[in-house]
Parts: sequence; structure tokens; C-alpha cells
Amino acid sequence: MSSLLPWHPRRFNDEILSSWILRIAAGNNVSVRSLCAWLGNDQPVAALDRMVYTSPFIDSIAEAIGAEKEQVIECLPSSLHGLSRTPVYRIRGGTAPMQWHLWQDGSYGAMSNQYCPACLEEKGHHQLPWSISIYTCCLKHSCFLRESCPHCGKSFRSASRFLNWSLGNPGKDLQRCAYCNRSVANCAPSEQADKKTLRMCHVLGSLVRKSSCESFFEVLARLLYVMCRPSTLAENLRSQMLPGSHQITSRHSSGAPMNFEYLDVKSRAYMLQAVVSLFADWPNYLIETLRSTNQLHYHLHLFKDLPSWYERAERVAMIPCSKPNPSERDKLLHVATRQGWITAVQFAEENP
Repeated sequence: MSSLLPWHPRRFNDEILSSWILRIAAGNNVSVRSLCAWLGNDQPVAALDRMVYTSPFIDSIAEAIGAEKEQVIECLPSSLHGLSRTPVYRIRGGTAPMQWHLWQDGSYGAMSNQYCPACLEEKGHHQLPWSISIYTCCLKHSCFLRESCPHCGKSFRSASRFLNWSLGNPGKDLQRCAYCNRSVANCAPSEQADKKTLRMCHVLGSLVRKSSCESFFEVLARLLYVMCRPSTLAENLRSQMLPGSHQITSRHSSGAPMNFEYLDVKSRAYMLQAVVSLFADWPNYLIETLRSTNQLHYHLHLFKDLPSWYERAERVAMIPCSKPNPSERDKLLHVATRQGWITAVQFAEENP
């Protein structure tokens, strides 16, 4: 007996797994929960998008829809190999939510989402980048992504909220707010993003699927973590590196930044630009910035096992009279070129 489902639509470009499998289940008149049970998966369906790319369930999905295993892997956040290695930080007192995934309000570990109204109206599916914190704008429509319903103001929830239901028209249902049930796609256009933000999103978006860029994102995550904490060090860094017009807004219930993944979309865009700018005039600008703050030694030693090209600059910054070796810039450029993230350095040099 064939295990191929009667209805097995192709995946849309950049579609996330929860959106794709919701369309598959709807076409077969079942819920995603029932479909997963039939395929032998007993894990919570809400965790589908959090599967690692080595999960055996990926093979079951691929066989049922007549697709290659790689096609299923490509719609998972874990396929963003530059981001998905071992996290460089862990929050004490429990397991941390997934690094780089948007976190919802003050709900510890709850995933949030964002969207482009124009894309949602045109395509009717949810995109993989919408769940990832480094994405702040839609390159196709040159606008900032939205995080809330324009009608009721509540947070926009991902396709996973429908996984227990059998939907008749997933394309339309995926456009609806989970709270007021009105379409978030049928509204005024999103705010246009500036050229610098669009360029930043393009650069990072081109690097996330490269496993060779892992060390770059490890350092990026570390700097973002230090800058986004509710500490004197972070406040000093933000006041020094962000223009006064770039206010930082957090979705955390306390109102404090807490972590990069809690920031709203424009705050994340500004924070990314500020942190990536530290790669300009390497390592002088980074050292100068870090030395301008207090309690540097304590905050930086919370982290371990970072690339040597970064750790050398950090050690110099913690010794007041020490000066960087002139060859450090050449070492950075060599590593960045070899690993494929030289475009991030070029962005920093072009946008000091």
C-alpha cells in the first residue's frame, strides 16, 4: 500500500513547514495532528517548526508528499545552518528558548512571528524568515515586517496555532488575526524601510544558510546579548552606538530589552546595524567602544569558546594600555573571505 497522500501540494518558496503541512492536511480533509499521528509522530504538533534537520520524522513527511528529504529540511529554521549550531549563551535557571527565534511578549519560551501584509495577500502562506529575529523587512516590497494585527493590536501568531484544526481554506485562514479574526493582509501598506536596513537584511539573509558563517553569527549573537541586557554596560553601549532617534522598544512584559529576540522589528534593525558596525576598522572601533564602558571584564567572561580572531580583540580591550596588533585587521579579512561573510565587513566599512 502506497503511503503517498492523495493531495500533496508543492511547497511555496520560503514557506515554513507549519504553513506547508497545514495546506497538505487541509487538502486531505484532516487536521495536522491527525496527519502526524497517521505518519507515526507522537510529538506535540506545535513543535513541528522546531525539529532539527536530523529528525526521522522528516523522512516520513517526505515519503507521504512525494518530495525529496532536502525539500522538507529547507522549510525548517534549523536549515539556516549559520544560525542553528550550539547556542553561544544559555539562560540560567532552565532551558533557553531557541536562539534567533522571535520570543512572544513575556511568555518564556513562546515563539512569536511577524509578516509582510503584501506577501500574505499575494501568496497566502507563512514564510520561514518571518519567525527569525534577524529578518526585519521584506526585500520584495521594501517594507518593515509587522508583528501585530492592525485592527486589534494583538501579536500576530504563527501557522502553528491551526495545527489541531481541519481548515477549509488555509490561504484565507492564515491571513486572519488569532484574536479578532479580521484579515491582517487587507490593510494599509507597511512602513517603507530605509536603504540601510534593506541592505543589512540582504547581507545577513545571504549568510544564514552557510554553515561556514557560524563563527560570524556566534560573535554577532554575543554582542547582541551584551547590548540588549538590562545592565549599565548595555545602557552605556546603546547610548553610545545608537542615534537618539533610534529608540529601543521591547515586547517583554517588563519593558526592558532583556534579549535581542524580544525587541520589536525596528529596534532589531537598528541594533543589528549598530553591532555589525563594530566590524569597521577592525579591531580598533570594537576595542574603543568596549573600553568606554564599565564592568567589562565580568560581562564578557560570561561567554566561552568564541573564534580566536574575536577573543584576541576582546583581551586587548580588557587591558587598558594594550594596543591591537596591526595584523589583526588582515587576519579578520582573511577569515571573513575564507568563511564567506566578507560582505558583512564591507557593509560595516560602507556604513560606519
